[in-house]
Amino acid sequence: METVTQRAIVKIASIRVADAVIGDVVNRDPASNRGWFEIDNIEPLHDGSWALLNDATNTSITAGPLDIVGLQVLKKASFD
Repeated sequence: METVTQRAIVKIASIRVADAVIGDVVNRDPASNRGWFEIDNIEPLHDGSWALLNDATNTSITAGPLDIVGLQVLKKASFD
């Protein structure tokens, strides 16, 4: 009997801050393996920028709505 292993393959995409949604996993530096966090709050700021926040870890990105951040995109894959 064969065992099938399922894995999540992570691809990195670039998105505008204005297109981020709660639940996205993001990073200011898409090339980095560290510093990624899941967004659980998005707040518009008085100067027109946005704060992408994870309140549990006190992690955030503050950037303009057209600034680019990295987004983790998961794709499920099965291996025999």
